Amino acid sequence: MSIFSFTIFSLNTSFSQGSQDCLGAISVCQNTYTQSSSFSGFGTNQEIFNTCLANNEQASVWYKFTVQTSGTFGFNISTLNDYDWALYDLTGTSCANIPNLTPVRCNFSAQFGNTGLSLPASGTASISDGAGASPFTAGINAIAGRTYALVIDNYTQDLNGYTLSFTGTASFIDNTAPAMTSLTDNCYQNYVTLTLSEPIQCSSISAGGSDFLISGPGSPTITGAAGVGCPAGGTTNQVMVYYNATGTGLFTLTSKVGNDGNTLLDICGNTLPVGQSLSFNHLGTVTATASPYTICAGGTSTLTATNGSISGATYSWVPTTALSSSNTIPVTATPSVTTIYTLSITYGGCTKSDTARVFVNSAPTASISPQNTILCSGGTVNLTATSIVNGVACTNCSYTWNSGAYSQNTVASSTWINQGVGTYTVVASTPNGCQGSIASTTISSPSNPPTGAACNVIYASSTGTGSGLVNTSPTSLANAITLAQCSNSIIKLAVGQYNLSSTLSVGSLMTLEGGYINNFGQKVSTDGTALTTTIIYRDALNIQGLPTAGRIVALDATGASFFRLQDITIQTANAPATNLASPYGISTYGLYLASCSNYDIVRCRILPGNASAGFSGQNGFDGSSGSSGSQGNKGNSSQDGGFGLCSGDDGGTGVTGGLPGSGGLNGSGNGTGGAGFYGGNGGNGSDDEQAGNCTNGNDGIAGLGPLGGSAGLKGLVEGSNGPDPTGNGGNGGNGGNGVNGNPGTTVGLNDYTGGFYNPSYGTDGGAGG
Repeated sequence: MSIFSFTIFSLNTSFSQGSQDCLGAISVCQNTYTQSSSFSGFGTNQEIFNTCLANNEQASVWYKFTVQTSGTFGFNISTLNDYDWALYDLTGTSCANIPNLTPVRCNFSAQFGNTGLSLPASGTASISDGAGASPFTAGINAIAGRTYALVIDNYTQDLNGYTLSFTGTASFIDNTAPAMTSLTDNCYQNYVTLTLSEPIQCSSISAGGSDFLISGPGSPTITGAAGVGCPAGGTTNQVMVYYNATGTGLFTLTSKVGNDGNTLLDICGNTLPVGQSLSFNHLGTVTATASPYTICAGGTSTLTATNGSISGATYSWVPTTALSSSNTIPVTATPSVTTIYTLSITYGGCTKSDTARVFVNSAPTASISPQNTILCSGGTVNLTATSIVNGVACTNCSYTWNSGAYSQNTVASSTWINQGVGTYTVVASTPNGCQGSIASTTISSPSNPPTGAACNVIYASSTGTGSGLVNTSPTSLANAITLAQCSNSIIKLAVGQYNLSSTLSVGSLMTLEGGYINNFGQKVSTDGTALTTTIIYRDALNIQGLPTAGRIVALDATGASFFRLQDITIQTANAPATNLASPYGISTYGLYLASCSNYDIVRCRILPGNASAGFSGQNGFDGSSGSSGSQGNKGNSSQDGGFGLCSGDDGGTGVTGGLPGSGGLNGSGNGTGGAGFYGGNGGNGSDDEQAGNCTNGNDGIAGLGPLGGSAGLKGLVEGSNGPDPTGNGGNGGNGGNGVNGNPGTTVGLNDYTGGFYNPSYGTDGGAGG
């Protein structure tokens, strides 16, 4: 006697055509099934191949079940007809794989009447009984958790049905309610995948998601639900539950009765209990922020996320440049240039990212002029501050001197007048509040001040060898400039010519004033003569900048400011000629100015000598000869009613030759002339025919050859006020003339038509040689 763990009952049922395929198989939820009339056909798909059922499916129906507790398993099909069957183990696979599976039991007995699996069970090996075998095959030992599919086929294909009864100690009827086992959150599409303890009916899932509630940060709501891979009328053990959520943190999904009047149902109609719940971590939208998002160079910005700090989350900032930390929030950023930072947050198995930009405004760089000035006792100087931002002068910066003692706002520069000995600082600021570093200058007294009534007045003459501190003892110009340590020094120059063999430097806050006579007691207006003019003359020795940028300079005021030149004539000698070893021209400067500012030049003449020209370039090469002329055109014939007069025209003149090549181009004259482009065309021949022989037309005139290459350009010159260089290269020679075209020749027969004579044409002249 068999022992079962379920109530035995029988039900006379009728099933849809969908149960004739494995995918729509009848779920076994009772012990006995009575089918009053036979199914017809094999459903949508023929699924049985290469089994004991030799004719495959003919009039079939499918059943499916999962073993709940292990034990023996058998069944009995009560019928008067010839029914066959096959039992498949679907554990770990699906109905789609049925055609590739071997049944664990199969019976194709030709006997009419009852058939099935009989007990006792006989191992686990597959058994297949053919047409001549017994209608009963040994049962199986069923193991809990394994899923089976049973197909019953009516070989006789008549209308008689059957009764199916299950036997054995195994329990396969599902009386256990499904349960929620796990949740997996999808990072970007706001749904969770709910996994259940067993398959549930796809038809029991409410499409609007009303089978569930959700709770968590930001008042989330359910928006829908769908089974994963749900076929029509099929089952699934996973459900996608869609929701709206803006917050981040722990969320809880809870089951409830849906709008369809039930929770989720398993294949035997057991319901998912109301109130079951699972929780999951959800990462909402990540928004990175920078505050302030605009800083000055050297300033700081705080980077964080609107999600706030999340327990259990990990953080990553890229790049890590100038950050206080790379894996926390908030962090401080001190970038030197505008930087985009990317924040990535990982939470609940999900990673999301966002960016925050920190704009960096450059700070101004201030400078003070003059720098580190030396004043005599009681002297003063005006200090001027300027600034640049990103290499451009700042015209709207503000300046603060000596920690607020004096300030000017939104100006191109700031001047603090009449300042004495001491150290002075200034700070520049841009309109957006970016403050630069401190610039400073020091005004000091000379370490060894000259003695005299006025230490900032120095006397010089063209023959002076004295101290220069009194008018009766003038010194040389070079020594006077050396003595002028004090700002606002005035060098008084007696009339005469001051000869220099090297360059003298003019410093800031220095005055050179000429025109003094009578022991500096009087000044005269210059008339250009040595008796009334202060002349500073620079000879051609000690040339600066050789070998490539030579220059003769009398006075050099590079970088100086607030200087003054008055009543002086400045001259230089002519620059020496260049040669092949030093081909670059030499410039001459009476006064060399570079990066100077705020200076005065009053009643001065600056007369630099001639600069030297660059060494002449070499001549260009001749252009190449033109090509041969083209052949002459055929001669023109006459028609004169049969009286053959020869009147062929002469050939035309050939086309002139190509353009000339160019000559040399650089200082060393090594350029070459190019070839002419095209040669002249030959003349056009002519020919006539008449009844007698006509002579050929005259040859065309040969084309002219190309012109010669042009001269080389003059060499490069770096002179100022020197003559233009004259070393032109010679012209290239003319290309040769193209040769004459060949004369036309007479060919063909004379042809008379209608009393008129039609001469034939001669062939064209050949190409010129």
